[in-house]
Amino acid sequence: MKVLLDTHTLLWATLSPSRLSPKVAGIIGDESNLILVSAASAWEIATKVRLGRLRRIRIQSLTARASRQLNLRVWP
Repeated sequence: MKVLLDTHTLLWATLSPSRLSPKVAGIIGDESNLILVSAASAWEIATKVRLGRLRRIRIQSLTARASRQLNLRVWP
């Protein structure tokens, strides 16, 4: 199954997995699923950081970490 994560789910799955429901954690953790994230999520994260709604994080580091942890693919 293809699963497109929204920005909040991407952040929670990468930085605070305990915030995910068991169902969502199971879907993301199922290696048979293709986990996708929109390239627009990088823009949304940068905007949240700029507005002070999210602590400063490096988007490249977050993407690399998410890619390793979630077997993530970026959706254009």
